[in-house]
Amino acid sequence: DVAIDNGFSYLTAAVVEARLLPALTNPLAQLTVFAPTNTAFENLAAALGTDISGLLANPALGSILLYHVIGETLLSTELTSGPLTTLNGQAVTISLAGGVTVNNSNVSLADLQVYNGVVHVIDAVLVPGPVSTNNLQVGAVEMYPNPATEMVRFNNLPESNFTIINVQGAIVKEGTTVNSSIQVADLQAGNYFLYLRNENGQFVTKLVKL
Repeated sequence: DVAIDNGFSYLTAAVVEARLLPALTNPLAQLTVFAPTNTAFENLAAALGTDISGLLANPALGSILLYHVIGETLLSTELTSGPLTTLNGQAVTISLAGGVTVNNSNVSLADLQVYNGVVHVIDAVLVPGPVSTNNLQVGAVEMYPNPATEMVRFNNLPESNFTIINVQGAIVKEGTTVNSSIQVADLQAGNYFLYLRNENGQFVTKLVKL
């Protein structure tokens, strides 16, 4: 059982906190779990300027965790490139090019057998987002100021469609950049993920609103 492995103590704590333990340990269910390591949780906490306690206090924790679970057993040999719908209703994107990835996370250990399915270990926490994660580039845009109060600007950015989501995965703002900028004065203070889509591809970066 992955829940008793010391390397997954944060995942276990999150499952308990979100009251998902009965569902995820249901012996009648057949599940595939993409399990982030402790380091993956620590990296996400650091990126969002919080700690593990802050992540566990996230009101959408249950939805985020269910974004890591598929409602059938899929061994690594049964995975194919493309979307897979998770138990939270949104899809993750599997890629088999150069090793197995789920969204932007790498599968570091596959096919751990548990009594109600299979676990694949991944090196990042999957955060629900509004766009396909095929070829998504992380942190590859120059944005300033960040943290921001009124507006963020970009260097050498063509006209782009943007989506801003909060750490619960909810869309809070969408639109098109104007003169390589986005107005953020209407956002509440906090941490966000900013997705950009333009002729050069898809990008995501962290946005901090003061």
